[in-house]
This record gives sequence, C-alpha cells and structure tokens, in this order.
Amino acid sequence: MTDTFFSLPDIPAANARHDQQHGDPYQFQSGRVRGGWQVHNMSRRGYLTDKQIDYYASQGFYSEEFREARRRHHEKKRSRSGNWVTQEGRLIYSPM
Repeated sequence: MTDTFFSLPDIPAANARHDQQHGDPYQFQSGRVRGGWQVHNMSRRGYLTDKQIDYYASQGFYSEEFREARRRHHEKKRSRSGNWVTQEGRLIYSPM
C-alpha cells in the first residue's frame, strides 16, 4: 500500500484556515443576539395613561361598534373547525 491512499489532510492547518476565513466561533456565539430579542422587548408596554385612553377613545376603540366587531372576531376565532378540538375553553390540535 502507498501512503497517498491513507494520507490524512493536515487537520491543524485546515482548522487554522477555517478560523481565518470565518472568525473565532466562540467570539461569534458570545456576540450574537437572538432574532426575537427586539420583538420581545418592543412588545412590552407600560400602563395606559389618561392621555392614551383619551386618544384611543377619540379613534373609536371604545365605541359600541368596535366592541361588537371585536366580539364577532373572537367568536369567529373560537369557532374554528378541522383538526382543532375545544376543551375547557381552549383550542387543542388533534390530527385524529
């Protein structure tokens, strides 16, 4: 047998070349920010102030029409069919 058939690549040189091209993997992981981080922080809001409530009321969010539309929307969401089963007021996915 010849040495060329079973010769292994120079692994330390290949690792060094990979790190040079892609950077240090530990530094990449430590500097990484999850994709959902900003969405999670941006979706938190403080308490409603009187000024905000007045603004939303002027936009029609507390009107009877809006409440009725919201009630119809929630009824439509609760009346889903197909693979969903309602148990104790919750929708549970059941493929059977």
